[in-house]
Amino acid sequence: MDKRQEKTVSAIKRAFYTLIKENSYAQITVKDIAVTAKVGRSTFYEHFQTKQELLYRVCDDIFPRAFFDTQNKSKSNEITYKSIIANIFFNFSKEKQQLKNLIYSDAKQIFCERLNFYLTKLVNEYMLDNIKPVDMPLELVKKSLIATLFAVIFWLLNTDSNPTLEKLTGYYYELISHVFKV
Repeated sequence: MDKRQEKTVSAIKRAFYTLIKENSYAQITVKDIAVTAKVGRSTFYEHFQTKQELLYRVCDDIFPRAFFDTQNKSKSNEITYKSIIANIFFNFSKEKQQLKNLIYSDAKQIFCERLNFYLTKLVNEYMLDNIKPVDMPLELVKKSLIATLFAVIFWLLNTDSNPTLEKLTGYYYELISHVFKV
């Protein structure tokens, strides 16, 4: 994608964020997004097939960066589960208002589906080697780890306080310490 196209896509995403603050997802039209972004509807459709695809791409911009940013490495220069958890909390704290606008809108279901997709990927790719042997089905353990991370993320987005990354990470590890080697 060239710089002009990147600028257009960025304008469309900013327009979506602006509109979701004041309107329900269902009320927002492609025309509203295009007018707010100062692009034509045909320009919108050059980049996104539907409004739902735009929402997916907004989530897909946030979640991979939040979850899998390789700048968070341990002293041994490896990506660790703890560094990924800290990175998630850092990025979700940084984008808290935009994410709150999504979860308080009727776009919440799509947001949660995408979040669940990335949490599942995270658990499958980075956590399985760190799970203590427990007398429970592995699928139940994985779902519990995902649900707990989901709960801490939603708590973060809904709280008025601004806990430190260390506190947030500590809360998560305290909640999962019975199944996770910490």
